[in-house]
Amino acid sequence: MNLADLFISRAYAEEAKDPYISFKLEPRFNKVGQNGWIALGVVVLFAVVMLVVILTNKKKKWTVRMLTNGAIAISLSFVLSFIRLARMGNGGSVTLASMLPMMLFSAVYGVGPGMITGVVYGMLQYIQGPEVVHWAQMLLDYPIAFAMLGLAGLYKPFAAKKKDWLLFISIFVAAFGRFVCHTFAGIFWYGEGESASWSFMVKLWTSVLYNGNYMLWDTLICLAVAVPVYRPVMKIMKG
Repeated sequence: MNLADLFISRAYAEEAKDPYISFKLEPRFNKVGQNGWIALGVVVLFAVVMLVVILTNKKKKWTVRMLTNGAIAISLSFVLSFIRLARMGNGGSVTLASMLPMMLFSAVYGVGPGMITGVVYGMLQYIQGPEVVHWAQMLLDYPIAFAMLGLAGLYKPFAAKKKDWLLFISIFVAAFGRFVCHTFAGIFWYGEGESASWSFMVKLWTSVLYNGNYMLWDTLICLAVAVPVYRPVMKIMKG
């Protein structure tokens, strides 16, 4: 008997002695199934997009100013994420424009740097309050979902043309990218417990309604706050 088997045997023995101690190995992290492969395909697709963006952006060097602004954006977003105007029961909340600092950083420096800082911010969100039922759900809900905030960097090529309305479209696209990730992550969430028997489409639409309920308001708040602050904030970032 190896050390792991010995530990498990002793744990079950302790559980038998004390009914208030519950020890159970959950096999759900090893389950994939049809729904899992569909969502995993989405994970791979986003990962490929991120990789292409990063590889095609080799000439982009991270200056001291860029690193500093990235750290400040992550810090501001993290602090604002604690100011919750509404909180959902199974994860997700309406915050005071917590996505906006990350989005404005992306708008200044581009999609690649925005996605990289988004992954870092996503892992901080995971540390802040993890809600995990499956490994693919964790990837979709945290590093990949918040990496999508980097899509606000789609505005960067148009910044010199002073078409500010494109910034707001980029902000919406970034928020929508995050929403899509959370929606597919919800398929795994509803794959547990009483909802496990639901069909794929029922899980999908339930997740759309659940995540759309807070993501819509969170996005609208970001757009409203961006109106008075985006010019001075982006000017400071550019130096």
